[in-house]
Amino acid sequence: GASINHTFKNTFTASSANSALIQITIDDWPNITSNVVGSTNQFELCLGISGNYTVGKSGDYKTISEAIAALECGVSGPVVFELENDSFVESFSIGNIPGVSKTNTITFKSQNAAASKTIIASNNYNIITLASASFINFEDLSIISQFSSTLNHSTLLITGDSKHNSFK
Repeated sequence: GASINHTFKNTFTASSANSALIQITIDDWPNITSNVVGSTNQFELCLGISGNYTVGKSGDYKTISEAIAALECGVSGPVVFELENDSFVESFSIGNIPGVSKTNTITFKSQNAAASKTIIASNNYNIITLASASFINFEDLSIISQFSSTLNHSTLLITGDSKHNSFK
């Protein structure tokens, strides 16, 4: 079919950190069939995040899992998640994130560079799983397994095409 390119004159601001809803109504357009004129279409754009965010009880995200969910649309610049001094009792998996690169990294770090005060703990088989995740950095965090079974388990599982990740 035929296509028409249109440049919008007005800019828009995203309605949340990583998405925007665009609504287009066709009022009148030359050579368009009558069943299209007057129709309204909505498109949701998924936008990558960038910047610094706090994770914890008083943070932008309450849990590490919530912060990871915000990465669903990818990154548009470097992202730093500063974890408040607290114990985060959860396990999580990070997969391939669109937009990550040597420049656009994702960092999880202690808010006060105090690993003894920022703890990630879980009794799950794996606490952190990196599944084809790249350019993910963890800094000044204590990762503690509470897995009580005598079976082998891992605090950290790195699988797939994961590369360029660091733990400091």
